[in-house]
Amino acid sequence: MAVFLYRIIPPRPDFAETATREEGEMMGQHYLYLKALHEQGVLIFTGRTESGSIGISVFEAKDQAAAQAVSDGDPAKQAGVIDIVVEPFRIVDFAS
Repeated sequence: MAVFLYRIIPPRPDFAETATREEGEMMGQHYLYLKALHEQGVLIFTGRTESGSIGISVFEAKDQAAAQAVSDGDPAKQAGVIDIVVEPFRIVDFAS
């Protein structure tokens, strides 16, 4: 398995503060999607800046096509609320 970064690009820099009710509901679906990926052992970690201007998820997939399929399955992306860029990612572990 390879590791990928799923960079979430919101529609505007202040999205966390200005999301409409519909956008907020879709982001709730996004959260549940990521939670399911975590429960399946796919998602390694996820988070966002406090402002909500950038979000990232690091996950495992067989290859670039499988990683893109993970991105394409996100309900918020499907609804056009967010955009997602997927790139191969290298985790650096200073403990080893």
